[in-house]
Amino acid sequence: MGKFIISTKANGQYQFRLAATTGEIILTSGSYSSKSGALNGISAVRSNSFRDDRYDKKVAASGKYYFNLKGANGEVIGTSEMYETETGMKAGIKSVATNTIDSVIDEGDSEASVETPHVTISEFVKNRRKQSNLSQEELSLKAGVGVRFVRELEAGDKQTLRIDKVNQVLQLFGFRLGPVPGTKK
Repeated sequence: MGKFIISTKANGQYQFRLAATTGEIILTSGSYSSKSGALNGISAVRSNSFRDDRYDKKVAASGKYYFNLKGANGEVIGTSEMYETETGMKAGIKSVATNTIDSVIDEGDSEASVETPHVTISEFVKNRRKQSNLSQEELSLKAGVGVRFVRELEAGDKQTLRIDKVNQVLQLFGFRLGPVPGTKK
């Protein structure tokens, strides 16, 4: 699970960094005048990280590779570390997309990390499928479920779904359904 780390710079500006599961920093934002601005930047990363067309791949004067993740408005949301090879940069892009989905936010100045808003199973499956460059048909074949089931799962508007089939799909991405804490009524 990735982690967004919000910190305050010496000039009072806010910045966030995305750390991979390994702890390695894989994306760094620019400066924000407020913490809410940094949180909005994190939301923009989540919205755009699974879209290949949002990554602007670059080569530095040193010959090293890096990328900028851009928002729908074309503004840079975050910049990667430097990579020795183009293949390393492509792996970095995949790591950003993967570590964004179920990441938490560490606000730095608070006692505990703030969990990200949970995504629905529909959003999760759709994002993971796209990150894996799979069509709905390919996903259904790999999971051993029908294409109609995948479409209904991703649409999120069907009231009932078989848990065993949902787990067949989730298992492809290393997950399964389980109890989630909720509020008591």
